[in-house]
Amino acid sequence: MNEFERSTVRWAKLAVAMSGLAAVFVCLQWYEMHTGSADTHELAVSAGKQADRTKELADRMKDQADQTKIVADQAKVQAGASKLLAQNSVDTLHNTQKTFRDEQRSWVGVQGTTDSRGFTEAEPWIVTVIFFNSGKTPASDVQSSGMFLTSPFPLSEPTKDQVKQLAFRPAESIAPQGVYRQIIGVDYAGGTISDSQRAGEQTLLSQYNFIKTKHLYLYYFGLLKYNDTFGKSHETQYCIFLANPDTKEVGMCNAFNDLN
Repeated sequence: MNEFERSTVRWAKLAVAMSGLAAVFVCLQWYEMHTGSADTHELAVSAGKQADRTKELADRMKDQADQTKIVADQAKVQAGASKLLAQNSVDTLHNTQKTFRDEQRSWVGVQGTTDSRGFTEAEPWIVTVIFFNSGKTPASDVQSSGMFLTSPFPLSEPTKDQVKQLAFRPAESIAPQGVYRQIIGVDYAGGTISDSQRAGEQTLLSQYNFIKTKHLYLYYFGLLKYNDTFGKSHETQYCIFLANPDTKEVGMCNAFNDLN
């Protein structure tokens, strides 16, 4: 074999060797790619499972939060119901106490009038107002007042300024189902007439003819103040007028005849 042939054989062997190495290299590359693809797939699968677990955990946390909110809402509703129940209990107790006091307290109102007399040129109109205690306990610390006024036209009630001018004097307590009689138009029994009372009486007598001929209307009004057995203060109003100067008939005003 000459040198050329030997050289050709060597190159052929080298080509075969290179081809083998290339084949091995390709095989190795394919293996690496295949293995990497498998790893990537496993990572993807693992990541998917982790995402599922994370979502499941988030759903559980949401359910727990929802349950917590439900419990909180129920607690809030229960607290509101408890507060309402407590307020109802307070209101019931208050109403019970008020009802008891209203049933037991003194209630003084105007029962009527009697003994209408006088009304002459020398004597003013005299009338007795009867106050009746329809309650179950006495009316104490009683104070009475009375005042007259005349008007050229009919009145429904005295004005607030006129009511403020009332002067009070002590009176006896009024027993349950008892009465107190207040005489209007004369000096109080056992009392001393004041200068203002005397001047008022003279003014009233000077207006006799105008009242007699119905050019003036004559009114008597006042307040009776008292305390009930629980120490609460009350007032009873009265307002009357001389409805008929000839018969001395008494009329009741349209207003200012209330009590509390």
